[in-house]
Amino acid sequence: MIATRDLEWAAGFMEGEGCFHSRKASGMMDIQASQVQKWPLERMQALFGGTLYKNPKVTFWHWRLPGVAGAGLAMTLYPLMSPRRQEQIRFALERWKSHKARVGKKYRQAA
Repeated sequence: MIATRDLEWAAGFMEGEGCFHSRKASGMMDIQASQVQKWPLERMQALFGGTLYKNPKVTFWHWRLPGVAGAGLAMTLYPLMSPRRQEQIRFALERWKSHKARVGKKYRQAA
């Protein structure tokens, strides 16, 4: 179980450094953060999973949590975020849900 304090820390970190979006082509929900300092991203990965990597062409690290896990974290952090970030999360979740509904409908019709 993740402690409330850790969720509050993550919300504060994501407020300043994070991005909540849904990829237009695939509809995949995606949460990302980039930073020169590796340790906050390591903490995000330890708390929530995801991928941590460094682009060899730049000096900063990236953390990414895609798919259902990203959507779940976005919904969990939502009440702790600023109105601007809440709007970003709502938009990403709506696009993600809409894409899931279209894809699911296509597969149900084919069966």
